[in-house]
Amino acid sequence: MSPDDVFFAEWRARGQGERRSLARARRLLDLLGAPTASAPVLTVVGSKGKGTTATYASAYLAAAGLRVVSVTSPALRANRERVRVNGTAISDASLSALAARISKALGSMPDRRESPGYLSPVGLFTIAGILHARDIEADVIVLEAGMGGASDEVSLFPPHTVAITEIFAEHVGVLGDTPAEIAREKAAVTSARTQAVLSLPQQPAVHQAITTVLRDRTTRPGKTTRLSTGTALRRDTEPTNDSTDTEASSPSKTEPMEVPEAEAAKAAEVEAGRVDLETVDLETVDLETVDLETVDLETVDLETVSAEGGTLPPDLLPPSYGRRNAVLGCAAAARMLSLLNLPLPPPKTLTDVLASVRLPGRLSFHTLPESGTKLCVDSAINRAGVATALTMALRHWPRVDHVLLCLPDHKDIEGAVTELAGLPVTFVRLALPHLRFTAPLPATWTAIDESQLTRRLLTELGPHVLAIGTVYFTGKVLDTINAPTETLFTPPPQPPAPSPQAPPPPP
Repeated sequence: MSPDDVFFAEWRARGQGERRSLARARRLLDLLGAPTASAPVLTVVGSKGKGTTATYASAYLAAAGLRVVSVTSPALRANRERVRVNGTAISDASLSALAARISKALGSMPDRRESPGYLSPVGLFTIAGILHARDIEADVIVLEAGMGGASDEVSLFPPHTVAITEIFAEHVGVLGDTPAEIAREKAAVTSARTQAVLSLPQQPAVHQAITTVLRDRTTRPGKTTRLSTGTALRRDTEPTNDSTDTEASSPSKTEPMEVPEAEAAKAAEVEAGRVDLETVDLETVDLETVDLETVDLETVDLETVSAEGGTLPPDLLPPSYGRRNAVLGCAAAARMLSLLNLPLPPPKTLTDVLASVRLPGRLSFHTLPESGTKLCVDSAINRAGVATALTMALRHWPRVDHVLLCLPDHKDIEGAVTELAGLPVTFVRLALPHLRFTAPLPATWTAIDESQLTRRLLTELGPHVLAIGTVYFTGKVLDTINAPTETLFTPPPQPPAPSPQAPPPPP
């Protein structure tokens, strides 16, 4: 069984309308002996730019000398790229070992008829990353959420710090019907353990939705204040048999006491010898000191991060919209280090590490050596992203000769059509069962299947080709041109990591 068979098995076998099950994922973690993360977690949620944010957060933390395990999705060229250590994808052997451990634990899971729902591939890769972090004794973990927040498996690992990229109307009807509802679902990844939440500027309704969730989910006991010292009664009961105590307990003779009729009748019966005498215990009352204290409630405030970059030099950050996501990642990492009482990266080391960051498929430029064809590859999914990709390509080239576009039905195809008017476009349909490509296209566009996407085709499209669309598509393009995706940044030298756990012997 290949690793992909393990990670995708339940998703491929899911029934119509069946949903992913966090309960099954939690049970699997228990069976694996890893119910919690072994290191502080920085989680990235949002609608767009999560991968860039996670990469720069990881690079910043690695520059501080930490061993960082990052889990992102989807992969670019190979699924082992979903789990990285200090920017470098884990090996095929490591992924196979993790898959073997997960497969063994799955054998002890309840039948899905008894435990409804399926284990999602994104969730299983997240679990694999958590296991690998434990194996190599990672210092911190960076998790990129999939589509959601509370509904995503990352929510099983309460984050220390949360970074929120821009949230807009994507996955409408799945996560919510409005951007505010979507924001509430994503922000609900937080918990009472969360120490900081940083966000890019959001729409007013989205900002308010996030702050409301933080008030509900991150409130916890804070500072205890002693207000005053008071007294309270403590009652002790002691048996008394001597006449002195009895007399001491008798009412004063100078202050006649009214006796109810029932008590008077009982006294008469006692005098007549018709009832037994009862021993009365003397109750003494002491005073004890009580401290009056109040406990303040603390709530994590939403910190808005300026997209300008702060003190980071612009030449260390990616261009255009990727810059603000990179700034958010660095800011979240710096906040995490501060709260953990760890030093920030030395300036020279930080400069070297950030300068080494590469983001394949995010406004990345490539050249085919056999033909000289130049490509700009970007994961734009809406009108604004397509417009930005065109602008950036024209800054490097005199013209765009052809556009390769791949947007499933739930992306902004209409916006792309508007921005690409007048340009020759080839639309690519992917053979992925969870993506639909049924939207009507302009009559002037050409449509092909992904099997037709070859290096020869790219060469035939012209000297300057812009390839834009969903990450699954840009990953396909990167694989076709054999672009380097193994390492996203170069960390400073570190001691070697402990060897990962070996896979179990075959049965």
